[in-house]
Amino acid sequence: MRALPWVVPVLNKTAAGQCRGHAQFNVSFPVNHRNLKCRDVDEFLCRCSDVCIPRSKWQDGNIDCPDGTDEECLEYQYDCKFGKPRCISLYNFMDGVIDCASGFDEGQ
Repeated sequence: MRALPWVVPVLNKTAAGQCRGHAQFNVSFPVNHRNLKCRDVDEFLCRCSDVCIPRSKWQDGNIDCPDGTDEECLEYQYDCKFGKPRCISLYNFMDGVIDCASGFDEGQ
């Protein structure tokens, strides 16, 4: 797979090789690996399907993609486990400020 300069390839397959989040993503937003695109730039393309959801529903605590990929944290994010926000930047992890509703990011 050839990546464009502004796209970083990410592989996330299960042991059986089934798609669980094989994707490419840019700095702010994941993009499907099959080079499918949503019609609107404010939409998120679910990684293992051709479903587009509004960007406002990405990481909102509710599964909107059939494969659940809209609620997965990216490798540069900390998973709050539940509540909103679901994912926070790793820069906010253990920084002395509670960012996760659970307080897990500060060891609460």
